[in-house]
Amino acid sequence: MITNSCGQTTTKVKTIAIGKPSFAAVMSQYSPPGIRDITLTGVNGTDISQQGITNVTWEVVGPNPNTCGQFDGNGFNGTLSYYENCSMKLKITITNSC
Repeated sequence: MITNSCGQTTTKVKTIAIGKPSFAAVMSQYSPPGIRDITLTGVNGTDISQQGITNVTWEVVGPNPNTCGQFDGNGFNGTLSYYENCSMKLKITITNSC
């Protein structure tokens, strides 16, 4: 609460994130085959946009993405394009202000 010299009071409320981010990576169904959209969402009733997230890093960690397909991720969304009978591993690192 802030009180100025005229006796007026202003209250400011801010929601802050406490603790580690709580998220899930939700993959779309095959439509079309070989392409999957991935969206990060909050879990256990949490709103991912209210978790004070400051950075999201998407990284292909195996196998070599050039042999299986490609991945493009930005923010809370990504798209995975891959060849038949091939799999890719992603590492998603999320940082919040805590």
